[in-house]
Amino acid sequence: MTFADLIPAVDAALAGDFDGSVGWHVTTVKLDLEARGLIERVPQSRPQRLRRAGG
Repeated sequence: MTFADLIPAVDAALAGDFDGSVGWHVTTVKLDLEARGLIERVPQSRPQRLRRAGG
């Protein structure tokens, strides 16, 4: 999934039940998951793509 597609997907899944910036929180969680080694960026992908680590 591209990072650009992730934010609207999360926003739709929350269906308006979130108070605050969905984009900011998605970015924060993405960075945390990368730091923990659970997800990774797909090398040389433009736009930025993400996948489960080890894939």
